[in-house]
Amino acid sequence: MLPTEKSVITIEESLLQTARGIPLVVDPVLAATSGKTLAEHKAFDAIKKRLLPRANLNTPNLDETQALIGRRPESAFELKDAARELARKFKTCFLLKGGHLIGNELTDVLAWPSGKTQCFASRRIPGVNTHGSGCTLSAAIAANLALGQSLTKAVSMARNYLHRALLNPLKLSGDAFLRHGP
Repeated sequence: MLPTEKSVITIEESLLQTARGIPLVVDPVLAATSGKTLAEHKAFDAIKKRLLPRANLNTPNLDETQALIGRRPESAFELKDAARELARKFKTCFLLKGGHLIGNELTDVLAWPSGKTQCFASRRIPGVNTHGSGCTLSAAIAANLALGQSLTKAVSMARNYLHRALLNPLKLSGDAFLRHGP
C-alpha cells in the first residue's frame, strides 16, 4: 500500500540500493474492499512507471487491471487476454486475480512477456469472507519465491495455501470484523 508518489520513489530507491537479485512481487493496491481509495493518482502513475516493470511478478485484481488497461475483464477468457497485454506492455510477468469474476470457478492467469500463459482454477468457497485474500496471495507468492521456488510453483503453492486458509477461516467478533472480516 503506497499512498503517495514519494513513498513509491522511496521504495524504488531502496530496491536499487539493497535488493539486487531479490525477487520482487508487486500487488498494486489502489482501493480497499470497503471502497476506500488507498493510493493517490500520482502514486499509481509512479507505481506503473517505477515498480511494475521492475517486478518479477505483478498481481493486480480486476479493479486494478481496469485501471491499468482501461477495461475490466468479465470472463476467464478476457482475463487471459488482459494478462498477456499487461505482461507485454510492462515486459514482466503478471498474475491477474479473477476472484471477483462471477461464477463458482475462480481463475487466476499467469502471463509472461513472451505471450505464454498458465491458468490456475479452483472452486469458489461459499460463505467465506475473502477480505485481504489478494494481499495474502501475493505475500505467499513472494515467500515461495524467496524460498527458491520457480514462479509457476510459487503461484501454485500460494494458491493452495490461500485455499486452505479460506477453508479454515479465523472467526472473530466485533463490528469491524462483521463488516469486512479479518
